[in-house]
Amino acid sequence: MPSDASSPSTLSSPSSDTGRSDGPPNTTTQDVPAYLVRRLDTGVYERLEQAIEAMGKAALGFNDITTDFNLQDGQWNNGHQRYIDNNGNRFTANVWGEVRSSEDGTKLDAKGNHYPDWTPITDDTNIKNVLVIGEPGDAARFDKLHAFWHNQLVTLQDVRRFDEEREEDDKNNHDTRFRINNWLRPPRGDAREDRNLIALTISPAKYVKPDRKDKAVKTPFRPGLSKVKVECSDKASISSNGNNDDVIMQEDHDVPPSFPRLLPDYSGPLYQLKTARVTQPDIVDVNGKLIPPWLLHDKLRPGTLIVANVELVVWVFKKGKEISKTYQVVAHKIKVVDPSDAPAEIPAPGNLKPKPDAATPMTPSAQSKRSFDEFMSPTPSPASSPVKKTRRTTTK
Repeated sequence: MPSDASSPSTLSSPSSDTGRSDGPPNTTTQDVPAYLVRRLDTGVYERLEQAIEAMGKAALGFNDITTDFNLQDGQWNNGHQRYIDNNGNRFTANVWGEVRSSEDGTKLDAKGNHYPDWTPITDDTNIKNVLVIGEPGDAARFDKLHAFWHNQLVTLQDVRRFDEEREEDDKNNHDTRFRINNWLRPPRGDAREDRNLIALTISPAKYVKPDRKDKAVKTPFRPGLSKVKVECSDKASISSNGNNDDVIMQEDHDVPPSFPRLLPDYSGPLYQLKTARVTQPDIVDVNGKLIPPWLLHDKLRPGTLIVANVELVVWVFKKGKEISKTYQVVAHKIKVVDPSDAPAEIPAPGNLKPKPDAATPMTPSAQSKRSFDEFMSPTPSPASSPVKKTRRTTTK
């Protein structure tokens, strides 16, 4: 049985799909999105703060690597590494945040996280949706809520730091090189060391063959920051081994996969599926109703406040003296806590780009662009070598 990531306190959605205009606009904040004004006026952040506090160890930010969960025993190989709790069960926890746009890495269109663009999507292509979340707008006004967001980042940062220490022997004695794809990402236009966004990889895979047995559903930060100590009330704290599912664990659904052509942007030579179908992820709106895959771009528009039940997975691939590691926060269930009235990002049909041909002469400008795209820094990213700062104390 997997470790539980829930608490006795219910995280109820403070509004419904039809209630996006609750509360009169504040005339002094004309440039602020209406949904942010509404959240401040209707106490959304206060209720969210209370609900996260009540989660206790069910929330990711309340957990620490080696103290509350650890790497599952096993050697690195072509495969993955997972994390288990102190009882030996699969470690799961709840994360929360505000949906960011496609410019920050959210991928809810028909091609998902497919790469590279010159290979078609077939029945055997394994791709997934990606939802990038950040700290909600104006949440920094609330000390505890700001600390709760910050501590999520630190938990994920510390997992990477823990792995870095284990990698030192390979680097120093075996001349091993590591390529890291982090689960923390910088906002667009920011320096790479400011990794203050969390990338959620949504499970299950976007497309599955009909004969597969998979169930469609059931399934400002800088390197080295230390966690913020938050004084929580005793009555809000819960045991880490509780078994109540009320926080975000909506009722399990069993929905058969649908035809990919129902997706608004499923067209063009990029898509060469024959029998595969698009799956229904376990993502529900504020009323607890499943959001069909062809409406994800609308119901999860930028600014949407969500909470997700996740597990931590690291994919490890070894080739010669190079080890590639991809860190993923895998979301099995997502619940919309508060919707957004920001413009939805309409998916555009994907194009099958021509594959670069080394034998084809390139112009000097094309050569320079390709060389730049393929350039790999000989030194590690600053985000790979975090140095802890002094712990801060926040009270409310």
